[in-house]
Amino acid sequence: MPLGVYIHIPFCLKRCPYCSFFSVVSTDKTVFTRYYDALIREIERFPSPVEVDTIYFGGGTPSIFPVEFLSNILTAVSSHLKVLPGAEITLEANPHTLDKQSLRLLLSSGFNRISIGAQSFSDRVLSILGRLHSADEAEESFFMAREAGFDNISLDIIYGIQTQTTDELLLTLDKVISLSPEHISTYALTLEEGCVNGLCVAPPEESRRMYHRIVRSLGDVGYSHYEVSNFAREGFFSRHNLKYWSQEEYIGFGASASSHLSGKRWKNPADIESYIAGCPPVVDTLSKEKMKDEFFLLRLRKTDGFSANEFEQFFREDIADFLAIPRIQELVDSGYLAFEGGRLFIPAEHLFVSDEIIVEVMSSFSLT
Repeated sequence: MPLGVYIHIPFCLKRCPYCSFFSVVSTDKTVFTRYYDALIREIERFPSPVEVDTIYFGGGTPSIFPVEFLSNILTAVSSHLKVLPGAEITLEANPHTLDKQSLRLLLSSGFNRISIGAQSFSDRVLSILGRLHSADEAEESFFMAREAGFDNISLDIIYGIQTQTTDELLLTLDKVISLSPEHISTYALTLEEGCVNGLCVAPPEESRRMYHRIVRSLGDVGYSHYEVSNFAREGFFSRHNLKYWSQEEYIGFGASASSHLSGKRWKNPADIESYIAGCPPVVDTLSKEKMKDEFFLLRLRKTDGFSANEFEQFFREDIADFLAIPRIQELVDSGYLAFEGGRLFIPAEHLFVSDEIIVEVMSSFSLT
């Protein structure tokens, strides 16, 4: 099965208070060049010409990297790995880092999907989130991407902010729907401490209400809700992210990037200088118990869950025995889980509390 490739560009103009990914604030061209050289070296060292059908540049803010660097990195991947025709090639971008020329160059370099971190179309909410762009800039970046020729655009939005009003949520939803992107990611604000510098998470019931409003609004205009936080037009599901949620194999290049290949997992150091110096990755032993937990944690995020066949191939057990576990039976009887058409999944009305349901499932099933 073809692999996915993830490339981490960890640089930002400003670090958002809610971001949990490894990133550093820098526009230093010397650091950019040294990091770029290290990335090329790592890609060229990869030993096997494996087949690849998705490539994802994440961050950080990859779109602040020079376009020629991004293009050359993509060329290096294509030269040293076997990128299949029709591969999905995504770049994450923030609105204030895009312009018409760079978008045209990205498209001509081979990027065919762009994921824009709009987050909101309310200037007040954007200010609370600490974003550097305005609502108008977010809209303009979408139009520029369309004009450049991108026919696969994803927009990110954030909800569940304590002072966010219903009108502000509806304003953002209306704008997203009017733009009609192929893909939409919607994320509930998450902060370890609950509040950071005046940015606070909304009460759970308010976040739940917002979530169901989003699901209903996007469903009404034809978006498929295919994962807890993700919606898309038919044919535009994120093929790269589906690899993670289906426990498929992938290779990661760059500081903090993870790889999962041939039963092994490893992660590069989450430090720019250590990565540039060539410090080795940390290897993670994949125990049976950990793989079991990940099976449920990842696959039950998808709205269609997993099939009986997937379960039986993975665990070498009959799914009927799993469904007979008392706690699993209780979850099915109470409607928190459903088993229909040979698939186990979390019904739409309970997806907002999917994490809690998945924890119950993981703790109920022990490997023998």
